[in-house]
Amino acid sequence: MLLTGVVVNAFFSALILFIITVADYTRFQQVFFWLVGNIEPPPWPTLAALAVALAAGFSTLYLLAGRMNLMSLGEEEARALGVDVNRVKRTAILVASFVTAAAVSWSGLVGFVGLMVPHAVRLIWGPDHRILLPACALGGAAFLVAADTGARTIMAPIEMPVGIITAAIGAPFFLFLFQREKGGRYFD
Repeated sequence: MLLTGVVVNAFFSALILFIITVADYTRFQQVFFWLVGNIEPPPWPTLAALAVALAAGFSTLYLLAGRMNLMSLGEEEARALGVDVNRVKRTAILVASFVTAAAVSWSGLVGFVGLMVPHAVRLIWGPDHRILLPACALGGAAFLVAADTGARTIMAPIEMPVGIITAAIGAPFFLFLFQREKGGRYFD
C-alpha cells in the first residue's frame, strides 16, 4: 500500500510539474500558492457554494455520529446492535471525501490540518463522534486561522503560504504521536 502511494505521488507530482512548466509565468505564483496552501478570500458566490457543500457534508456526518460510535466498539458488535456497517463506512468515506475535496478546491493543499487536528481533539475530548465532529471542525478552523495569521505576520510584508506553517507544526506533532505510540522509541 505504501509503495502504491509513493508511485501515485510520483506520477501526480510529475504531472503538476509539467503543468507548472507549460503554464504562463504570471500564473506560476497562483499555482505555487495553491500547491502549498493559501487562504485568499473567495468571491461571495464561491463562498456560498462552499458553505452549502460543507454544511451538507458536516450535517450528514453528524447524523452518522452515533453509528460511528457503535462501530468504535468493533464491527461485529455494531452489527449486533443493528448498524449496517458497510453502508455507514461507505457513506462516511464518500461524504468526508466530498467535504475534503470542496475545501481543497478552494484553499489548495494545506497539509496536516485534517490529520493533526482530529488527533489532538481526540486526545483532549475523547472518542465520542458527536463531540469530535464539531470540535474537529471548529478546532481545524481555529488552527487554520492562527496558522494563516502567522503566515501573514512572521515575515511581513512577505506573506508565506499557510501550508508552510501547518507543515512546520504538523510534522513534529506526528513525530510526538509516533514516539508516544512506540513507547518513546522512534524506530523499532
